Amino acid sequence: MGFWPFDRRERNAGAMDLRRLLEMAFEEAADAIVVLDSRGVIRLWNRGAAETFGYSARDVIGKPYEMLLPPEASIESALTGGGSGGGVGGGGQTERGIARDLRTQRRRKDGTLLEVSITRSRIRGLSENAPGCVEILRDISNQRELERELIKTEKMAAVGKIASKVVHEIRNPLGSINLNVDILIDNLGAGDSPEEREAREILQTIKRETRRLSQITEEYLQFSRMPQPTGREEDLNAVMLELADFLRPELRRSGIRLVLNLDDRRPMVACDSRLLRQIVLNLIRNAMEVVPPQSGQVMVVTTITTDGGEVSVDDNGPGIQPDVLPHIFEPFFTTKQEGTGLGLAVVAQIVEEHRGSLTCQSLPGKGTTFRIRLPRKQADSRGSIS
Repeated sequence: MGFWPFDRRERNAGAMDLRRLLEMAFEEAADAIVVLDSRGVIRLWNRGAAETFGYSARDVIGKPYEMLLPPEASIESALTGGGSGGGVGGGGQTERGIARDLRTQRRRKDGTLLEVSITRSRIRGLSENAPGCVEILRDISNQRELERELIKTEKMAAVGKIASKVVHEIRNPLGSINLNVDILIDNLGAGDSPEEREAREILQTIKRETRRLSQITEEYLQFSRMPQPTGREEDLNAVMLELADFLRPELRRSGIRLVLNLDDRRPMVACDSRLLRQIVLNLIRNAMEVVPPQSGQVMVVTTITTDGGEVSVDDNGPGIQPDVLPHIFEPFFTTKQEGTGLGLAVVAQIVEEHRGSLTCQSLPGKGTTFRIRLPRKQADSRGSIS
Protein backbone atom coordinates (compact mmCIF):
# COMPACT_ATOMS: atom_id res chain seq x y z
CA MET A 1 0.00 0.00 0.00
CA GLY A 2 3.01 2.28 -0.34
CA PHE A 3 5.05 3.93 2.44
CA TRP A 4 3.89 3.19 5.98
CA PRO A 5 5.34 4.97 9.09
CA PHE A 6 7.25 2.80 11.51
CA ASP A 7 6.60 4.81 14.66
CA ARG A 8 3.48 3.58 16.50
CA ARG A 9 2.00 7.05 16.93
CA GLU A 10 2.73 7.89 13.32
CA ARG A 11 1.29 4.52 12.31
CA ASN A 12 -1.91 5.20 14.27
CA ALA A 13 -2.17 8.68 12.78
CA GLY A 14 -1.59 7.23 9.32
CA ALA A 15 -4.30 4.64 9.86
CA MET A 16 -6.74 7.36 10.90
CA ASP A 17 -5.83 9.47 7.86
CA LEU A 18 -6.25 6.43 5.61
CA ARG A 19 -9.64 5.67 7.14
CA ARG A 20 -10.79 9.25 6.63
CA LEU A 21 -9.53 9.11 3.05
CA LEU A 22 -11.42 5.87 2.38
CA GLU A 23 -14.57 7.27 4.00
CA MET A 24 -14.34 10.38 1.82
CA ALA A 25 -13.73 8.32 -1.32
CA PHE A 26 -16.73 6.12 -0.49
CA GLU A 27 -19.00 9.05 0.29
CA GLU A 28 -17.99 11.31 -2.62
CA ALA A 29 -17.94 8.68 -5.39
CA ALA A 30 -20.26 9.63 -8.25
CA ASP A 31 -21.42 6.04 -8.69
CA ALA A 32 -23.80 4.39 -6.25
CA ILE A 33 -21.95 2.17 -3.74
CA VAL A 34 -24.01 -0.21 -1.62
CA VAL A 35 -22.65 -2.62 1.01
CA LEU A 36 -24.82 -5.60 2.00
CA ASP A 37 -24.45 -8.18 4.75
CA SER A 38 -24.92 -11.93 4.33
CA ARG A 39 -28.72 -11.62 4.61
CA GLY A 40 -28.95 -9.04 1.83
CA VAL A 41 -29.55 -6.17 4.27
CA ILE A 42 -28.15 -2.75 3.31
CA ARG A 43 -25.38 -1.68 5.69
CA LEU A 44 -23.65 1.21 3.88
CA TRP A 45 -25.09 3.69 1.37
CA ASN A 46 -23.12 6.55 -0.16
CA ARG A 47 -24.15 9.93 -1.56
CA GLY A 48 -24.00 8.62 -5.13
CA ALA A 49 -26.57 5.97 -4.21
CA ALA A 50 -28.82 8.62 -2.66
CA GLU A 51 -28.65 10.75 -5.83
CA THR A 52 -29.17 7.75 -8.12
CA PHE A 53 -32.10 6.13 -6.33
CA GLY A 54 -33.68 9.01 -4.40
CA TYR A 55 -33.37 7.32 -0.99
CA SER A 56 -31.34 8.88 1.81
CA ALA A 57 -29.06 6.66 3.90
CA ARG A 58 -31.59 6.89 6.74
CA ASP A 59 -34.28 5.48 4.38
CA VAL A 60 -32.35 2.34 3.52
CA ILE A 61 -29.81 1.39 6.18
CA GLY A 62 -31.04 -1.81 7.83
CA LYS A 63 -33.60 -2.42 5.05
CA PRO A 64 -33.57 -5.43 2.69
CA TYR A 65 -32.00 -5.08 -0.74
CA GLU A 66 -35.32 -6.22 -2.30
CA MET A 67 -36.56 -2.63 -2.08
CA LEU A 68 -34.30 -1.82 -5.05
CA LEU A 69 -35.37 -4.77 -7.20
CA PRO A 70 -37.97 -4.77 -9.99
CA PRO A 71 -41.30 -6.34 -8.95
CA GLU A 72 -40.64 -9.70 -10.61
CA ALA A 73 -37.07 -10.15 -9.35
CA SER A 74 -35.93 -12.17 -6.34
CA ILE A 75 -33.07 -11.50 -3.96
CA GLU A 76 -31.62 -14.93 -4.72
CA SER A 77 -31.37 -14.31 -8.47
CA ALA A 78 -30.12 -10.77 -7.92
CA LEU A 79 -27.23 -11.64 -5.60
CA THR A 80 -26.24 -15.25 -6.22
CA GLY A 81 -25.89 -15.26 -9.99
CA GLY A 82 -29.10 -17.19 -10.66
CA GLY A 83 -30.19 -14.55 -13.17
CA SER A 84 -29.94 -10.86 -13.97
CA GLY A 85 -32.42 -9.81 -11.32
CA GLY A 86 -35.20 -8.84 -13.65
CA GLY A 87 -32.83 -6.91 -15.85
CA VAL A 88 -32.40 -6.05 -19.48
CA GLY A 89 -29.45 -8.32 -20.12
CA GLY A 90 -25.88 -7.56 -21.12
CA GLY A 91 -22.60 -7.83 -19.30
CA GLY A 92 -22.03 -10.94 -17.27
CA GLN A 93 -21.06 -12.65 -14.05
CA THR A 94 -17.67 -14.31 -13.81
CA GLU A 95 -18.67 -16.64 -10.99
CA ARG A 96 -21.51 -17.17 -8.58
CA GLY A 97 -22.35 -13.97 -6.74
CA ILE A 98 -19.67 -11.87 -8.49
CA ALA A 99 -20.54 -9.52 -11.33
CA ARG A 100 -18.60 -7.48 -13.85
CA ASP A 101 -20.59 -4.88 -15.82
CA LEU A 102 -23.88 -6.71 -15.32
CA ARG A 103 -26.57 -4.68 -17.14
CA THR A 104 -29.87 -4.90 -15.37
CA GLN A 105 -32.57 -2.78 -13.74
CA ARG A 106 -33.11 -1.42 -10.26
CA ARG A 107 -36.06 0.49 -8.82
CA ARG A 108 -35.93 4.12 -7.69
CA LYS A 109 -37.84 5.59 -4.76
CA ASP A 110 -40.54 6.94 -7.11
CA GLY A 111 -41.12 3.43 -8.50
CA THR A 112 -39.50 4.01 -11.89
CA LEU A 113 -37.03 1.45 -13.18
CA LEU A 114 -33.46 2.55 -13.80
CA GLU A 115 -31.05 0.81 -16.16
CA VAL A 116 -27.75 0.22 -14.39
CA SER A 117 -24.42 -1.50 -14.80
CA ILE A 118 -23.41 -3.43 -11.68
CA THR A 119 -19.98 -4.54 -10.51
CA ARG A 120 -20.30 -6.77 -7.44
CA SER A 121 -17.58 -8.21 -5.18
CA ARG A 122 -17.68 -10.39 -2.08
CA ILE A 123 -16.57 -9.11 1.29
CA ARG A 124 -16.19 -11.06 4.50
CA GLY A 125 -16.69 -9.97 8.09
CA LEU A 126 -15.14 -11.36 11.25
CA SER A 127 -16.71 -14.74 10.62
CA GLU A 128 -15.56 -16.75 7.62
CA ASN A 129 -19.09 -18.05 7.24
CA ALA A 130 -20.73 -14.62 7.08
CA PRO A 131 -19.94 -13.19 3.66
CA GLY A 132 -21.52 -10.00 2.36
CA CYS A 133 -20.96 -8.03 -0.81
CA VAL A 134 -20.33 -4.55 -2.15
CA GLU A 135 -22.07 -3.32 -5.30
CA ILE A 136 -21.05 -0.39 -7.49
CA LEU A 137 -24.05 0.65 -9.60
CA ARG A 138 -23.72 3.06 -12.51
CA ASP A 139 -26.71 4.72 -14.19
CA ILE A 140 -26.50 3.79 -17.91
CA SER A 141 -29.92 5.05 -18.98
CA ASN A 142 -28.43 7.62 -21.39
CA GLN A 143 -26.04 5.06 -22.81
CA ARG A 144 -28.89 2.60 -23.42
CA GLU A 145 -30.93 5.34 -25.07
CA LEU A 146 -28.01 6.11 -27.40
CA GLU A 147 -27.72 2.40 -28.21
CA ARG A 148 -31.43 2.27 -29.07
CA GLU A 149 -31.08 5.37 -31.26
CA LEU A 150 -28.13 3.74 -33.04
CA ILE A 151 -30.17 0.60 -33.71
CA LYS A 152 -33.02 2.75 -35.02
CA THR A 153 -30.63 4.65 -37.31
CA GLU A 154 -29.20 1.39 -38.64
CA LYS A 155 -32.71 0.11 -39.37
CA MET A 156 -33.54 3.31 -41.22
CA ALA A 157 -30.35 3.05 -43.27
CA ALA A 158 -31.26 -0.54 -44.17
CA VAL A 159 -34.72 0.56 -45.27
CA GLY A 160 -33.16 3.28 -47.41
CA LYS A 161 -30.96 0.80 -49.23
CA ILE A 162 -33.84 -1.59 -49.84
CA ALA A 163 -36.19 1.16 -50.93
CA SER A 164 -33.78 2.74 -53.40
CA LYS A 165 -33.19 -0.59 -55.15
CA VAL A 166 -36.66 -2.13 -55.02
CA VAL A 167 -39.39 0.50 -54.78
CA HIS A 168 -38.94 2.02 -58.23
CA GLU A 169 -38.88 -1.44 -59.79
CA ILE A 170 -42.21 -2.22 -58.10
CA ARG A 171 -43.96 1.09 -58.75
CA ASN A 172 -43.71 0.99 -62.54
CA PRO A 173 -45.30 -2.48 -63.00
CA LEU A 174 -48.02 -1.59 -60.47
CA GLY A 175 -48.85 1.56 -62.41
CA SER A 176 -49.02 -0.45 -65.63
CA ILE A 177 -51.30 -3.08 -64.03
CA ASN A 178 -53.61 -0.38 -62.68
CA LEU A 179 -53.87 1.33 -66.07
CA ASN A 180 -54.66 -1.92 -67.91
CA VAL A 181 -57.28 -2.86 -65.31
CA ASP A 182 -59.00 0.48 -65.92
CA ILE A 183 -59.00 -0.21 -69.68
CA LEU A 184 -60.50 -3.68 -69.14
CA ILE A 185 -63.23 -2.28 -66.87
CA ASP A 186 -64.12 0.32 -69.51
CA ASN A 187 -64.23 -2.33 -72.23
CA LEU A 188 -66.55 -4.53 -70.16
CA GLY A 189 -69.12 -1.78 -70.10
CA ALA A 190 -72.30 -2.19 -68.08
CA GLY A 191 -73.16 -5.73 -69.12
CA ASP A 192 -75.31 -7.60 -66.60
CA SER A 193 -74.53 -11.23 -67.38
CA PRO A 194 -73.10 -13.38 -64.56
CA GLU A 195 -69.79 -13.66 -66.40
CA GLU A 196 -69.49 -9.89 -66.83
CA ARG A 197 -70.38 -9.22 -63.21
CA GLU A 198 -67.79 -11.75 -62.04
CA ALA A 199 -65.16 -10.24 -64.35
CA ARG A 200 -65.82 -6.75 -62.96
CA GLU A 201 -65.52 -8.02 -59.38
CA ILE A 202 -62.20 -9.70 -60.16
CA LEU A 203 -60.87 -6.55 -61.83
CA GLN A 204 -61.98 -4.38 -58.93
CA THR A 205 -60.18 -6.75 -56.52
CA ILE A 206 -57.01 -6.48 -58.62
CA LYS A 207 -57.32 -2.70 -58.64
CA ARG A 208 -57.84 -2.58 -54.87
CA GLU A 209 -54.82 -4.79 -54.16
CA THR A 210 -52.53 -2.89 -56.53
CA ARG A 211 -53.59 0.33 -54.79
CA ARG A 212 -52.69 -1.21 -51.43
CA LEU A 213 -49.29 -2.33 -52.73
CA SER A 214 -48.67 1.13 -54.15
CA GLN A 215 -49.43 2.63 -50.74
CA ILE A 216 -46.93 0.27 -49.07
CA THR A 217 -44.19 1.16 -51.55
CA GLU A 218 -44.91 4.86 -50.96
CA GLU A 219 -44.48 4.34 -47.20
CA TYR A 220 -41.10 2.68 -47.72
CA LEU A 221 -40.00 5.39 -50.15
CA GLN A 222 -41.09 8.18 -47.83
CA PHE A 223 -39.46 6.57 -44.81
CA SER A 224 -36.14 6.24 -46.63
CA ARG A 225 -36.21 9.72 -48.21
CA MET A 226 -37.76 12.00 -45.64
CA PRO A 227 -38.31 15.47 -47.16
CA GLN A 228 -36.90 18.45 -45.26
CA PRO A 229 -39.67 20.57 -43.71
CA THR A 230 -39.97 24.15 -44.97
CA GLY A 231 -40.23 25.56 -41.45
CA ARG A 232 -42.63 28.37 -42.37
CA GLU A 233 -44.77 29.71 -39.56
CA GLU A 234 -48.27 28.24 -39.86
CA ASP A 235 -51.57 28.65 -38.05
CA LEU A 236 -52.12 25.29 -36.35
CA ASN A 237 -55.91 25.82 -36.24
CA ALA A 238 -56.08 26.55 -39.98
CA VAL A 239 -54.20 23.33 -40.82
CA MET A 240 -56.56 21.28 -38.64
CA LEU A 241 -59.70 22.89 -40.13
CA GLU A 242 -58.49 22.15 -43.64
CA LEU A 243 -57.78 18.54 -42.67
CA ALA A 244 -61.24 18.17 -41.09
CA ASP A 245 -62.89 19.39 -44.33
CA PHE A 246 -60.90 16.84 -46.29
CA LEU A 247 -61.91 13.99 -43.94
CA ARG A 248 -65.60 14.87 -43.57
CA PRO A 249 -66.95 12.56 -46.35
CA GLU A 250 -64.86 9.64 -45.07
CA LEU A 251 -66.04 10.22 -41.50
CA ARG A 252 -69.68 10.48 -42.60
CA ARG A 253 -69.51 7.10 -44.37
CA SER A 254 -67.91 5.41 -41.33
CA GLY A 255 -70.29 6.95 -38.76
CA ILE A 256 -67.36 8.19 -36.67
CA ARG A 257 -67.58 11.62 -35.02
CA LEU A 258 -64.67 14.06 -35.34
CA VAL A 259 -64.58 16.77 -32.67
CA LEU A 260 -62.38 19.85 -33.03
CA ASN A 261 -61.37 21.75 -29.89
CA LEU A 262 -59.19 24.58 -31.21
CA ASP A 263 -57.40 27.15 -29.06
CA ASP A 264 -58.87 30.64 -29.66
CA ARG A 265 -55.38 32.14 -29.33
CA ARG A 266 -54.42 30.56 -32.69
CA PRO A 267 -51.17 28.66 -31.97
CA MET A 268 -48.47 29.48 -34.51
CA VAL A 269 -45.80 26.86 -35.18
CA ALA A 270 -42.81 26.53 -37.50
CA CYS A 271 -43.73 23.59 -39.71
CA ASP A 272 -44.33 22.24 -43.18
CA SER A 273 -48.14 22.31 -43.33
CA ARG A 274 -48.21 19.49 -45.89
CA LEU A 275 -46.18 17.18 -43.65
CA LEU A 276 -48.13 18.21 -40.54
CA ARG A 277 -51.39 17.41 -42.31
CA GLN A 278 -50.01 14.04 -43.30
CA ILE A 279 -48.97 12.95 -39.79
CA VAL A 280 -52.21 14.10 -38.14
CA LEU A 281 -54.17 12.38 -40.92
CA ASN A 282 -52.21 9.20 -40.18
CA LEU A 283 -53.07 9.43 -36.47
CA ILE A 284 -56.77 10.12 -37.16
CA ARG A 285 -57.06 7.21 -39.59
CA ASN A 286 -55.33 4.91 -37.10
CA ALA A 287 -57.93 5.98 -34.52
CA MET A 288 -60.78 5.43 -36.99
CA GLU A 289 -59.65 1.82 -37.44
CA VAL A 290 -60.01 0.99 -33.74
CA VAL A 291 -62.92 3.07 -32.38
CA PRO A 292 -66.45 1.54 -32.28
CA PRO A 293 -68.07 1.82 -35.78
CA GLN A 294 -71.13 3.91 -34.86
CA SER A 295 -70.21 5.35 -31.45
CA GLY A 296 -66.57 6.08 -32.18
CA GLN A 297 -65.18 9.54 -31.53
CA VAL A 298 -61.89 11.18 -32.44
CA MET A 299 -61.03 14.53 -30.88
CA VAL A 300 -58.39 16.92 -32.23
CA VAL A 301 -57.23 19.57 -29.75
CA THR A 302 -54.86 22.48 -30.35
CA THR A 303 -53.14 24.36 -27.54
CA ILE A 304 -50.76 27.30 -27.45
CA THR A 305 -47.53 26.68 -25.51
CA THR A 306 -44.77 28.94 -24.24
CA ASP A 307 -42.56 28.14 -27.24
CA GLY A 308 -45.07 27.18 -29.93
CA GLY A 309 -48.11 24.95 -30.08
CA GLU A 310 -49.43 21.47 -29.48
CA VAL A 311 -51.95 19.30 -31.31
CA SER A 312 -53.36 16.14 -29.75
CA VAL A 313 -55.43 13.33 -31.28
CA ASP A 314 -57.61 11.55 -28.74
CA ASP A 315 -59.87 8.53 -29.34
CA ASN A 316 -62.29 6.37 -27.34
CA GLY A 317 -60.95 3.10 -28.74
CA PRO A 318 -59.69 0.03 -26.87
CA GLY A 319 -56.33 1.59 -25.99
CA ILE A 320 -52.84 0.12 -26.31
CA GLN A 321 -51.51 -2.63 -24.06
CA PRO A 322 -48.68 -1.55 -21.71
CA ASP A 323 -46.21 -4.07 -23.18
CA VAL A 324 -46.88 -2.76 -26.71
CA LEU A 325 -46.81 0.98 -25.95
CA PRO A 326 -42.99 1.41 -25.68
CA HIS A 327 -42.51 -0.05 -29.19
CA ILE A 328 -45.16 1.72 -31.28
CA PHE A 329 -42.74 4.22 -32.88
CA GLU A 330 -40.15 1.58 -33.78
CA PRO A 331 -39.69 0.88 -37.51
CA PHE A 332 -41.36 -2.38 -38.63
CA PHE A 333 -43.19 -2.89 -35.33
CA THR A 334 -46.90 -3.48 -35.93
CA THR A 335 -49.88 -5.24 -34.39
CA LYS A 336 -51.86 -5.06 -37.64
CA GLN A 337 -52.15 -8.21 -39.70
CA GLU A 338 -51.29 -6.39 -42.92
CA GLY A 339 -49.34 -3.43 -41.53
CA THR A 340 -45.81 -2.45 -42.54
CA GLY A 341 -44.89 -1.03 -39.14
CA LEU A 342 -43.81 2.25 -40.77
CA GLY A 343 -46.85 4.51 -40.24
CA LEU A 344 -46.04 5.71 -36.72
CA ALA A 345 -42.31 5.53 -37.43
CA VAL A 346 -42.85 8.05 -40.24
CA VAL A 347 -44.92 10.24 -37.89
CA ALA A 348 -42.11 10.18 -35.30
CA GLN A 349 -39.49 10.94 -37.93
CA ILE A 350 -41.40 13.93 -39.33
CA VAL A 351 -41.91 15.35 -35.82
CA GLU A 352 -38.20 14.90 -35.13
CA GLU A 353 -37.34 16.72 -38.38
CA HIS A 354 -39.45 19.61 -37.10
CA ARG A 355 -37.48 19.57 -33.81
CA GLY A 356 -40.70 18.79 -32.01
CA SER A 357 -41.75 16.08 -29.56
CA LEU A 358 -44.22 13.23 -29.86
CA THR A 359 -45.76 11.33 -26.94
CA CYS A 360 -48.48 8.74 -26.53
CA GLN A 361 -50.63 8.00 -23.48
CA SER A 362 -53.04 5.08 -23.47
CA LEU A 363 -55.24 3.20 -21.01
CA PRO A 364 -56.57 -0.20 -22.10
CA GLY A 365 -60.34 0.04 -22.46
CA LYS A 366 -60.29 3.85 -22.20
CA GLY A 367 -58.60 5.16 -25.33
CA THR A 368 -55.39 6.69 -26.63
CA THR A 369 -53.98 10.20 -26.92
CA PHE A 370 -51.11 11.24 -29.20
CA ARG A 371 -49.55 14.67 -28.53
CA ILE A 372 -47.38 16.55 -31.02
CA ARG A 373 -45.57 19.62 -29.70
CA LEU A 374 -43.92 21.93 -32.23
CA PRO A 375 -41.76 25.04 -31.69
CA ARG A 376 -42.67 28.48 -32.94
CA LYS A 377 -39.15 28.99 -34.27
CA GLN A 378 -36.47 26.48 -35.07
CA ALA A 379 -32.70 26.44 -34.75
CA ASP A 380 -30.83 25.21 -37.83
CA SER A 381 -27.75 22.97 -37.75
CA ARG A 382 -25.50 26.02 -37.10
CA GLY A 383 -27.56 27.05 -34.08
CA SER A 384 -29.24 30.07 -35.73
CA ILE A 385 -32.98 30.65 -35.73
CA SER A 386 -34.96 30.15 -38.92
